[in-house]
Amino acid sequence: MNSPRRWHGWDIHLKSFPAAEALPESLDWDLWQMATTGHNYNKDFVNGQWRCWFDFGMGALGDWGAHILDTAHEFLDLGLPYQINPVLEGHNDFFFPTSSTLAFKFPKRGDMPALDVNWYDGINNLPPSTGAIAPAKLNPGKIIYSKELTFKGGSHGSTLSIIPEEKAKAMAGRQAS
Repeated sequence: MNSPRRWHGWDIHLKSFPAAEALPESLDWDLWQMATTGHNYNKDFVNGQWRCWFDFGMGALGDWGAHILDTAHEFLDLGLPYQINPVLEGHNDFFFPTSSTLAFKFPKRGDMPALDVNWYDGINNLPPSTGAIAPAKLNPGKIIYSKELTFKGGSHGSTLSIIPEEKAKAMAGRQAS
């Protein structure tokens, strides 16, 4: 997820929540914030901005993770990871980092081997080049490596493509045996 998020560019040295602003008459603020009561209204807590605040959202992973990691969970029966190793940049006590690299380690599942899932978000936080492909902004998307093939896909259950394109063309020319 390497597209800019709403909070990129904000001051990461923030020392408090934003100042109270006039509450729009059309908003039931107590109902809107529910379990996070105690905050004064500010426009940066609503209209999608809520995703970045620890008290309201879940950052880029919570915003886009379900739409990108869905393929791996559906086909690989991942369950819960046994370990997560984070590398965070541009974070503070109030909102999620402007860049996250999260290495999820999943155990063996039945006949399926243990595997790692690496999440990259942030404008310039791209996966390293593997030789099979150069890192690229997918806006947002996923790259899945198997023993023999590499797949590239977007979000929301999009169709996966075999990369590089030459490999996909060579496979298309083969008949199934």
